[in-house]
Amino acid sequence: MKIEIVLSCLKFQCRLCWMLSSLMQQTTKNFSVTIVTIPNDGEPSTEEVVKCFSNIDIKILYVNEKYASKRGIHRDLALRKSLSQWLLFTDSDVVFSPTFIEECNKYCIEKNSAFLFHCIRNSTYIEETDEIISSFIYPCVVSDVYDVVKTLKNKKMSCRCAGYCHLVNREFLNSRMGGVYFGNKRRDNFWAFSSDVKFKKRFLSVGGKIVIMQNLFLYHLNHLRNSAFVGKVMIQR
Repeated sequence: MKIEIVLSCLKFQCRLCWMLSSLMQQTTKNFSVTIVTIPNDGEPSTEEVVKCFSNIDIKILYVNEKYASKRGIHRDLALRKSLSQWLLFTDSDVVFSPTFIEECNKYCIEKNSAFLFHCIRNSTYIEETDEIISSFIYPCVVSDVYDVVKTLKNKKMSCRCAGYCHLVNREFLNSRMGGVYFGNKRRDNFWAFSSDVKFKKRFLSVGGKIVIMQNLFLYHLNHLRNSAFVGKVMIQR
């Protein structure tokens, strides 16, 4: 079973290096990555970043710039093009524990397609996070990235309402929900909270069940939410 990891990256290339480093350091290679972005999406570009991670199966999908901030459309595009049985919808500003994907595979095997999986996340504090991220020259691979991030001050939070970790079955989404991730195909201007909540309500309404994967952890590399977007394009941090 091969999980497809789906994420958006718009002017977040520095944090993307950290995220892909954590995937490169997984205990299993049984996954692929789909990155949704726009043309001319930053410096360094997503294409330049991906070249540093040639040992990971990565593909890039492009959307029109007018859809830059609409994460629901990004995920729906990846869903339509995917051939994987399970999709892990996540963000480009997270770092996974080394056994994260291996454990996700176990959950997929043990449970049937009607389950939506979440995990516990640790959210770092902005100032210390920005300082350590800005100390690297990009694009690059961050060695022992999970151990590095663990040294940052952090607080444990839930992934139940935010889209940091949605592990879902592709066939269930297509057959029960029409293959549309977000019913209204929109993302809030500054945060996707309400869109994710609406998705989960729809998931439950068609017979799905939600499970928290208690033994899995990820770190969210925190940033200023109130400056997340300028117009329809994210700014670089």
